Amino acid sequence: MTSHYSIGQLAKTAGVNVETIRYYERQGLITQPPKTALVQVKSLIHP
Repeated sequence: MTSHYSIGQLAKTAGVNVETIRYYERQGLITQPPKTALVQVKSLIHP
């Protein structure tokens, strides 16, 4: 079963900070999920 967490939720659950999760993504230790439509809309509204 796959669970979906926001980066903040994942960091809190793992007991690390968000930058650590981003580091793990860059190193290929975890995969970065595709961006959601909500994030894309927010970036259009608040450039």
